[in-house]
Amino acid sequence: MEVLKSKIEAWDGIHMDHLKSIYIQFLNDPEFFNNITEWSSDINLQAASTWLIKHHYDSGEELNETQIDRLIGISSELVQWEAQLHILQILPKIEFATEQLILIDDFARRCLKSENKFVRAWAYQGMFELYKYSVVDKEELRSLCEIAMETESASIKSKVRKIIANL
Repeated sequence: MEVLKSKIEAWDGIHMDHLKSIYIQFLNDPEFFNNITEWSSDINLQAASTWLIKHHYDSGEELNETQIDRLIGISSELVQWEAQLHILQILPKIEFATEQLILIDDFARRCLKSENKFVRAWAYQGMFELYKYSVVDKEELRSLCEIAMETESASIKSKVRKIIANL
């Protein structure tokens, strides 16, 4: 898998065609997702690895339980805002085991404090996903959303309005 790793490392951080070609080339390799979920903890590979996972979900595919567990396990290690965003964006597409919910809760709450507004907006969505699992109390989520409506930017308020409408 050194070839795969070197191709991911060669990504310029901008052009998604490079990552799409990696996805197409390695999709059928049985170790592809095992490796990229493992490499997601490497700060130099976080954005690319999580983008590949997000692209996989956007293509209508899923990870297996072990891969999801590994990904959730490293969520606390994600420091790049892009990687955090990618994981937050796939949360609505994943069915979580009970033992994973605490880690997702910690991750989403940490992302609510991000300096990046896109991460914060999707962190509110993550909290809504946790509400669906009864991890987050409806009143707590409503309170978080009300505070956001007073303090956050217009782009975040737009996401929060949709959450409030679904409570």
